[in-house]
Amino acid sequence: MTAPPSREGTMNDRHGLSIRAKVIATCVGLALTTGFAGGLGIWAFSRVNGAFQVVATQSLPAVNDILQAERDMQQALVAERSLMFMSMATADTKAQIKVHAAELTQVLERWRAYTAIPAREDERKLWPAFGEAVREWEQASRDAVRVLSEDTPSARRDAIDLSMGEGAVKFENARKILSELTAMRIGQAEGHAKTEEARAAAMLWWVVGAVAGAMASALALSVVLARSIAGPLGQTGALLRDIAEGEGDLTRRLQVRSRDELGELARWFNIFVDKLRVIIGQTRESAERAALAAQQLSMGAEQISAAAQEQASSLEETAASMEELTGTVKQNADNARQASQLATESRDTAEKGGRVVASAVASMDEITQSSERIAEIISVIDEIAFQTNLLALNAAVEAARAGEQGRGFAVVAAEVRNLAQRSAAAAKEIKALIHDSVQKVKAGSSLVNQSGQTFHEIVASVKRVTEIIAEIASASQEQSQGIEQVNKAVVQMDRLVQSSAAQTEELSSTALALAVHAKQLRALVWRFKLTDGGADRAAEPGLDAGLETAPATAMAPRGSARRTRTLEARLTRAGSGNGSTARDADDFEEF
Repeated sequence: MTAPPSREGTMNDRHGLSIRAKVIATCVGLALTTGFAGGLGIWAFSRVNGAFQVVATQSLPAVNDILQAERDMQQALVAERSLMFMSMATADTKAQIKVHAAELTQVLERWRAYTAIPAREDERKLWPAFGEAVREWEQASRDAVRVLSEDTPSARRDAIDLSMGEGAVKFENARKILSELTAMRIGQAEGHAKTEEARAAAMLWWVVGAVAGAMASALALSVVLARSIAGPLGQTGALLRDIAEGEGDLTRRLQVRSRDELGELARWFNIFVDKLRVIIGQTRESAERAALAAQQLSMGAEQISAAAQEQASSLEETAASMEELTGTVKQNADNARQASQLATESRDTAEKGGRVVASAVASMDEITQSSERIAEIISVIDEIAFQTNLLALNAAVEAARAGEQGRGFAVVAAEVRNLAQRSAAAAKEIKALIHDSVQKVKAGSSLVNQSGQTFHEIVASVKRVTEIIAEIASASQEQSQGIEQVNKAVVQMDRLVQSSAAQTEELSSTALALAVHAKQLRALVWRFKLTDGGADRAAEPGLDAGLETAPATAMAPRGSARRTRTLEARLTRAGSGNGSTARDADDFEEF
């Protein structure tokens, strides 16, 4: 995506050098100029240092050796003159003689040290004269000391004359030569100093000129380098500042003709702005879609909230119906429980009657058996009466045969026969009665048996009815518990619906907040200019009206707390009257 150049910044670089090459070239130029100035200063310093080395290693040591030699001569002369006023027999005199000899030896050593130093020809010409003069003075001084060693007044006078006369002249000759040599060396040092001072002044101007040239070159190179770097960076910063704080114009580009790092920076800056245009364009479209989606989401959330409120109302009505149904089911359960109790009592009574009937049937069976036994006994008695009657008849026949003698026996036989007949008649009557009783007992036993079977059937039916009623009571109890669970589920559903309604309202608020954020995002992305002429700003859609008409606050819950309290009260009333009330209440509180 390439935007047309509009108010572009231009970066010109005819040489095409990279910043690294420019910096290196600048540093090399600075190093060369600084090196030149430093080399010139080092050369000048070496020249001056060479001159000072000559002074330090030749002139000053030579002057020092000359002065030391002169001092040693003076010390030897002082020792010589001191001996003239001392007794030769003392230890101090001997020490003074040693000092005198040592000083003379040291003069020669100082002279040899001096002659070892390089010197000019005019100085060398004076060396033989000084050697001769110092030898003569040394000889005169030694002679004076030798004369003094005689330790006589005349010898002392001779020594004084020698020392003050010839010795003094020779001493002065040698000292004058040393003074001339000293003056020569000092003059040479002063000449070197003046020469090197003039040379140092000239070198100073050369060094100052070189340093000034190096500084001017460094300043010029720095200015050129700063312009070549700061100018493009300033243009880039201006464009970035315009994007960040100005109109957010993303149509401007940097035109770069250089091939250095700034050219790469400008090229990548243009690519970045192109990418940013694409991203902001896409973000703008996404913001529009997000704003529209947020508005639709808010409307949908309001509809869902209204539906949730209606569902909550329906659940409240359902809870009322469930309460009535719970009361009816509880009443049916109570009636079924009472019927089960009555059926249980009826079953117990029927079982008791069945046992009584069974006992009666058993008694009737025993009576029937006893009647049959009596009938058998009566039959035996009847047979006995029949046999007795036959025996009485036979006795009567035999008594009739016996005549008069058998008359009393005949009377007895007649009575026995009457008794037998009467017994037979009574036995027949008893037999008939017993037979009738047996028949009646059998009929009663049959009826009692039928009554027993009927009672058994009644007991079985009562047991079945009791079991059915117990099952009905158990089912009613389970149905009552199920209704209570349904009540709890309805309350839970109502709470869930209320929670869903609250969440839906929160969703509506969130959707509204999302719409507001989408509006803000749209306001942010519409700050940027993506096309020329402000066409993109004119095309900004007007979704703000829809967002402004959206509710500013979420809907408050419509009686959710009241419905929840009502359902809790109904559940408490529905759960009263059974053993699970406390547990159900605890479960409800936990729920």
